[in-house]
Amino acid sequence: MGSVSMFLKVLFRVVILLGVVQLVMVNASENGGRKMKSELNSINHMKMIRIEKHMVLAKLDLNYTNKRRVPNGPDPIHNRKAGKSRQPPGQA
Repeated sequence: MGSVSMFLKVLFRVVILLGVVQLVMVNASENGGRKMKSELNSINHMKMIRIEKHMVLAKLDLNYTNKRRVPNGPDPIHNRKAGKSRQPPGQA
């Protein structure tokens, strides 16, 4: 009786294993022709995730600032009234 139950357990495991292998093979054969399209979709998806991640970080972080570059040197807009006197705009 012990050998019969052992045989049934092994048979059950083999049937389950064959079923899983069959599902994997069927799925692989169905997606075989669309491999390139799925790779392109995944690349586009990764780009969207990167953009959305940037937007989420900008919304959540109160101290988030854009990395805007400020030029060095004199400020032509605020120093336009000083002229050649080399004094601040309020005293020119």
